[in-house]
Amino acid sequence: MGTPCCLTLNQWIGHSLTLIGIVVGALVAVWVVKVIQNKLTDDRVLKDYFISEIKDIRDQYRSFVNDLLKGAVEAKAVMSWFKLLNIRTTDLMTCAKAKYEVNHLLFQEYHYDLLACITESEAMSASLANSSTLNLSQNEKSQLINIQQQYLHLFNEAIIAINASNAK
Repeated sequence: MGTPCCLTLNQWIGHSLTLIGIVVGALVAVWVVKVIQNKLTDDRVLKDYFISEIKDIRDQYRSFVNDLLKGAVEAKAVMSWFKLLNIRTTDLMTCAKAKYEVNHLLFQEYHYDLLACITESEAMSASLANSSTLNLSQNEKSQLINIQQQYLHLFNEAIIAINASNAK
């Protein structure tokens, strides 16, 4: 018969330390994975927020231009709409720049070209005098559509830049 299975004190301590080392290593690994996963999730949620806001701003511009083309916008509402959207866009893009190094002036030229196209139109002058809706001429509508075509890609560029960047 063989010898009974007994561990010496040194062997017992050695095996216990090995077991403790394995458990501690596993706990540290789980903790690291959890922290990294939470950070990645938090970063993704923040990126999704910025992207959602950019899409919403794009939709507001599209809707406004469509209403202009249909003659459904009152002249006196134009300036306040532009001011409010400028505030929202500036705030969002300033935060995006701080977090993702996105060009915070990306939409500025589009915003001001669109504003100038509308406010400098003959339809705007006539509508303000009559307190009526804007009825753009075919030429003014064409200019508005050209501005849309020229700048709408900027929204996709902002989304791509946010997705491609690493948060600070």
